[in-house]
Amino acid sequence: MFSKSRNIVLNLGIDPNILGETRLNGLKGMIRNEVKAGKGFRDLDTYNKYLDGYITPEGKIKYLEQQLAYKEQEIAFLKKIVSLGREDSES
Repeated sequence: MFSKSRNIVLNLGIDPNILGETRLNGLKGMIRNEVKAGKGFRDLDTYNKYLDGYITPEGKIKYLEQQLAYKEQEIAFLKKIVSLGREDSES
């Protein structure tokens, strides 16, 4: 039996095994926090505007550093996927 977050990701056409349990659990936690906040879901632009009034410059720097680190992880992940695709086509 699949978890709800696993089913949601599958319905979006994403292989949940690629994401792994940690990211699936993170997704579940993020959704739970958004529901508890009662403000509805926001796109990134809306979220960033929301942060402007409540975050210190140091907090914003830390947030941006975390975003940069995450983007670097995404790029490394995408490079691995591309290299696996090349290996498959060479076989």
